[in-house]
Amino acid sequence: MNRIRCLLCALWALGAGLNPQLRAQRPVVLGGERDEYLRLLSLSGRLRDEPIVFRSPSRLAWVHTDSAHPWEQQIRVGSREPNPDRPLVAVLPLDLDFYYNSAFPRSVNDGVVWAGKGLTGSIAAGAEVRWKFISATFYPALYWSQNRTFELAPVPYSNRSQYAYPWNRFIDLPQRFGDGSFAKADWGQSGIRADLGAFTAGFSWENLWWGPAFRNPVLMSNAAGGFPHLDLGTRTALRGGIGEFEFRAIWGRLDESEYFDTIPGNGRRFLTGLVLGYRPSFLPGFSFGAARVLYQEWPSGGLRARHVFDFFGELFNEGRVLPGGGVFNDSTDQMLSVILEWKLPREDFAVYLEWARNDFAGKLRDFLVEPDHSRGYTAGFEKYFGDTVRGVRLRGEVTTLGSTKTSLLRASPTFYAHGFAIQGYTQRGQLLGAWIGPGGQSQFLGVDRYFPSGRWSVFFERVRYNDDFFFDQPVVAYAYEYHQVDLTFGFGASRFVGDGAVGGQLAVTRRLNRYFRRGEDETNLNLGLHFAWRRPELLR
Repeated sequence: MNRIRCLLCALWALGAGLNPQLRAQRPVVLGGERDEYLRLLSLSGRLRDEPIVFRSPSRLAWVHTDSAHPWEQQIRVGSREPNPDRPLVAVLPLDLDFYYNSAFPRSVNDGVVWAGKGLTGSIAAGAEVRWKFISATFYPALYWSQNRTFELAPVPYSNRSQYAYPWNRFIDLPQRFGDGSFAKADWGQSGIRADLGAFTAGFSWENLWWGPAFRNPVLMSNAAGGFPHLDLGTRTALRGGIGEFEFRAIWGRLDESEYFDTIPGNGRRFLTGLVLGYRPSFLPGFSFGAARVLYQEWPSGGLRARHVFDFFGELFNEGRVLPGGGVFNDSTDQMLSVILEWKLPREDFAVYLEWARNDFAGKLRDFLVEPDHSRGYTAGFEKYFGDTVRGVRLRGEVTTLGSTKTSLLRASPTFYAHGFAIQGYTQRGQLLGAWIGPGGQSQFLGVDRYFPSGRWSVFFERVRYNDDFFFDQPVVAYAYEYHQVDLTFGFGASRFVGDGAVGGQLAVTRRLNRYFRRGEDETNLNLGLHFAWRRPELLR
């Protein structure tokens, strides 16, 4: 720990000495304050070179912001210099976060951090080196969790950890990360990248976020830490006569947590994905995107050339009948989504939809007859009232991932779980998609009040967990009263103080029918605090 702290201090001081003009560099943590700032400007049409679908810290570094906004000097992301003549070292901010949960774990879109019961703390800091078309970022994260004890639901599956997810054996989503406090180190948003004209290629651990959803994107969010991956695609959108285009392909490795099963040597999966975006010139404000991701157990013979283009493979798969009468579909799980967004900058208003399909359809006829089979979606809106200096943003979002009535006729795969890649769509025990999890649904409504020195927010959220598990249970009297549901009311605020910022959130969650047991309710108090500094002098 001391060595890492000394290294971060040295990088900070080096950046201060070599390039004082770069002290204000700020990485965009997906879902964080800088990301929210970009979303606010985008709503009013005050961004240039913004993503269509694919969002990542390195992609958002090329966005141009509106310098007239009162937050610009405090939170400015800025566009990076494309071809510096000499090596430049940019200091990245120091970010500190603290979380407290009084009754049970609650961890929402906070990256690598898993906020268990009790106190959790994290720190992230580092530096970036840029020269010509190459950039290298070192921005690791360290976190510690008190992880206090609470009642666990019994795990009914053999060869599974006592901390494993108890409602589906084919997903690595622990209830608790072990039996006591622990500390973890992660590469965070670190990586190396080459930007060649309009194109980019890189290797990194940075988080990815696909689509305009702000709470529960279906395919990719920052509910988990980033996973090691290669990517190749457009640096910014390509402009043509009919509009703007972007694409990004990824190839990555997913790892198992320590709290999933008792079987050694099966902890890795291979993931590949492709994201496409299009913003037509003849339909201002409208954008269209499509994304596909496939994951499987790490090939026993190692990766082959054919794995590189898995995302171009067949969209339909009828499977084959086994001698015992069952049907084998494939060893790869597929998810795909279609993303639509329409912004009306003059009205400061936007609506969006991400419609997703889980696993393969048998054939085109199958898809046309039952397009709702194994579907999920997130839909939402944003509206801003006010001027550049002060205003109010209203936004809402709904997500549904549970099976439809087609499950009465045939098996319906559960989002993020898979019978062959048995750890599911997770990275080290946390979900890559919507944080509400397999079979979940949610409704969110929030209000943000902006003013020159900061903001405050209030929100209400309802989450119902794992409908796919619940509706597979034997019917009992008053069964509708057994759903596990969270009702959360929260308040947050952020304020600029000198060369930094301080913020926090207080949320109260009332959990109804804990572990699907009627009438067993409990209340959790969730407290979060955030501190950020952007001047290297603060570490001297």
